[in-house]
Amino acid sequence: MERRRKRRKHLQTHPSLLLQGEVSYSTFIPRFYYRVSYSTLIPRFYYRVSYSTLIPRFYYRVSYSTFIPRFYYRVSYSTLIPRFYYRVSYSTLIPRFYYRVSYSTLIPRFYYRVSYSTFIPRFYYRVSYSTLIPRFYYRVSYSTLIPRFYYRVSYSTLIPRFYYRVSYSTFIPRFYYRVSYSTFIPRFYYRVSYSTLIPRFYYRVSYSTLIPRFYYRVSYSTLIPRFYYRVSYSTLIPRFYYRVSYSTLIPRFYYRVSYSTLIPRFYYRVSYSTFIPRFYYRVSYSTFIPRFYYRVSYSTLIPRFYYRVSYSTLIPRFYYRVSYSTLIPRFYYRVSYSTLIPRFYYRLPAEDEVLLQKLREESRAVFLQRKSRELLDNEELQNLWFLLDKNQVPPTAGDEAMISYESFLKVGEKAGSKCKLFFTARVYAKLLHNDPYGRISIMQFFNYVMRKVWLHQTRIGLSLYDVAGQGYLRESDLENYILELIPTLPQLDGLEKSFYSFYVCTAVRKFFFFLDPLRTGKIKIQDILACSFLDDLLELRDEELSKESQESNWFSAPSALRVYGQYLNLDKDHNGMLSKEELSRYGTGTLTSVFLDRVYQECLTYDGEMDYKTYLDFVLALENRKEPAALQYIFKLLDMENKGYLNVFALNYFFRAIQEQMKIHGQEPVSFQDVKDEIFDMVKPRDPYKITLQDLVNSGQGDTVTSILIDLNGFWTYENREVLVTNDSENTTADLEDT
Repeated sequence: MERRRKRRKHLQTHPSLLLQGEVSYSTFIPRFYYRVSYSTLIPRFYYRVSYSTLIPRFYYRVSYSTFIPRFYYRVSYSTLIPRFYYRVSYSTLIPRFYYRVSYSTLIPRFYYRVSYSTFIPRFYYRVSYSTLIPRFYYRVSYSTLIPRFYYRVSYSTLIPRFYYRVSYSTFIPRFYYRVSYSTFIPRFYYRVSYSTLIPRFYYRVSYSTLIPRFYYRVSYSTLIPRFYYRVSYSTLIPRFYYRVSYSTLIPRFYYRVSYSTLIPRFYYRVSYSTFIPRFYYRVSYSTFIPRFYYRVSYSTLIPRFYYRVSYSTLIPRFYYRVSYSTLIPRFYYRVSYSTLIPRFYYRLPAEDEVLLQKLREESRAVFLQRKSRELLDNEELQNLWFLLDKNQVPPTAGDEAMISYESFLKVGEKAGSKCKLFFTARVYAKLLHNDPYGRISIMQFFNYVMRKVWLHQTRIGLSLYDVAGQGYLRESDLENYILELIPTLPQLDGLEKSFYSFYVCTAVRKFFFFLDPLRTGKIKIQDILACSFLDDLLELRDEELSKESQESNWFSAPSALRVYGQYLNLDKDHNGMLSKEELSRYGTGTLTSVFLDRVYQECLTYDGEMDYKTYLDFVLALENRKEPAALQYIFKLLDMENKGYLNVFALNYFFRAIQEQMKIHGQEPVSFQDVKDEIFDMVKPRDPYKITLQDLVNSGQGDTVTSILIDLNGFWTYENREVLVTNDSENTTADLEDT
């Protein structure tokens, strides 16, 4: 008994023996073990140095009986040094982020030495004994420094790098090109004569005639849309017809076999009077076989999803045979007698596999067409409405017609196969409210059907722009979708075509700012359908949309023009970009300089200036501060050290700029301690010393906290909130008394 107890204790203290037992050809090992002999398994976080000795992987062996943790190294028999130190003498260790220049002098690695007693930070360089220049400047003369995003063309002339020089005193923004000494053309125009410019989406067919590119010219005064072709002087044929004689046109899905005989293209002719649907083929004079069968003998047909392995044995094609009695599904493959691995991954075609890519594209197109045909069209929806109206069950609930479950099922039987998925008990239960007779509203049900059909139609429409076929849209895909959608939106009829590119950019940025928080450059089609942005965009189809709705809709023409107009007003030097000084005038002009510094450090800029796309992200964040995506954007700017949280130091750093602005405006600065306590009371973080992004979102006070830290006007509004509420209530009372 004592010996058995000792053996159990021995097993518990040796991980290598935990899984001892018979390990054979058909035995599987958990991945966190590996096999070192026939019957021995070792956990992967150990390795074996002798028969009975295991070492954790975070140790290594320096002698027979000595093991050292990997974050140490050995410099002598009895001395170990942590790896973040190195040894410069017997008794001296230096942290690795320092280096030694003399016996008693250590220099941080972000400095370098230029003389015996002089050290320079690495982000400076030395041009003379007493002159240091930041690395983002360069020197063109003894006393002149130029920021690296400028270049010098003469003694007193500097040019931003997004300009180029065409003569002594002429500079052109890079989005223009020069066609003569004094003429510059925006790059989205081209020149056809001395005084004539044509937008690139037109072409010129004569001196005074321009044609949109979706027309072509067949004579001096005749233009034909590209989806027609001309067969005579006065005859145009849609491209889905072709002409077989002077007066006869045939739809392209028919072909002609004689003067009076047309055959649908899904038939073919095998004799004078015999036509076979294309899903049959002929194996003898009088025998036709459906194409989903093949013939293995005179009287035996096999469905194509089977294949024959012997006279009497058929195997479904999604199996293959590895022995007489063993079949394996094709989505598995065999690695040993008793081991199968699922084929859980099928790779996409490579760029050079053109045939596979074409096959995939065609398959997707056919699939989307089939899904589109399964949807209800306008005529079927109208028929469904008539059936519902005809089978309503009295009495009405207010003005709404109602229908019972029995009549609901009856309509489902009459409506056709396409409507079956809508006439289920589950749908009925969803729409069932507090009707005393157990009925549902006909209008609510019909709206439900319409919404479902619209969602599927939109999903199919968006999928047509999914070039990768992976269920998401890239930025260029969504831009193409919106650009082609513009002509169908009456509220955008007044937009000039030259503004289309800016409008598309403005619209697309909202989708990507809110639906692509990780900035992957792509959005799931499901996410686009689930959010309300597409509804807002398609709301512009309403020709009688109110002015208030247009102003609150980001996608409306007034809103897009407002944002673009603000950008142009801020751009004082008219170079198409915004410097930090120009952006400081945004809104009420009370954003702190510390916050703007962080914007230009973290956001994408070009030679220290912000383009329109980056500006749109900035505007979306500041105008939607309650949204998690906007809070994430601002939180990233506030989190200077990229720690994932805001501590007291970060709050003090940003609020100090608010205090400085208050002094400039002649106001008495508020104590930071009071503001800090209020912020922590509002947010109630899980850690009483740190505020995370999730804490801000959960508190519902993220917009208030960020306004306090980055905007003097926002802080003033918060500080005087009680006075403002009192004034609002007094004004309301006065208005009521006047009434």
